[in-house]
Amino acid sequence: MSAVIFGCGGSGSDEDKASLEKTTELKTEHVAEPDCTDTATELAGCWASECEVVNDDDQTSLIYGRSVIAFADNGQLREYLQAFDNANCVSPALHTTQLLTDTTYGLAPRVDGEDVANIDGHIEFDLQNRPLPEDFPEGAESIVRTPYDITAEGALCLDTDRVSYDGMGGGFVLTGAPSDGIDYENCLERLEP
Repeated sequence: MSAVIFGCGGSGSDEDKASLEKTTELKTEHVAEPDCTDTATELAGCWASECEVVNDDDQTSLIYGRSVIAFADNGQLREYLQAFDNANCVSPALHTTQLLTDTTYGLAPRVDGEDVANIDGHIEFDLQNRPLPEDFPEGAESIVRTPYDITAEGALCLDTDRVSYDGMGGGFVLTGAPSDGIDYENCLERLEP
């Protein structure tokens, strides 16, 4: 069983995932900036996706965006979308929107003897309180697991076949198969305070 859950945005042109995608409307709130305080020691601060064009309908005024997440020390995942008028997402943002998803997470250490050397630990996202697609099977597991690695450069890298963030929001894939490993092409960068 697998399902793709997106908070905002879409899955691009990947036809396998697109056929399963059901974008769910989320409650949002405008905030001054992401809350990067009181976060888990292992994943301290905020983490941002690459800056990318999110609206090019009007060629005279491009809007760039990124996702920002923070792992609050109370187990809540904080998720934000930011819009900018520059291609490097240099502050100040035009606006910052918090996605009120009620997604929680848990951290688990690396498993010696099982995990490959580059895995620092595992993140388990619980989506049971997040708005799920209407066709999500009742009683199905709503947990997404991914290994993570914090690189020498300080980037947070995940299995993006399971959990991914871009300028349009986050995506989660629920599946019973084990993780395929960590993607080092689409890592999240730590935001400097």
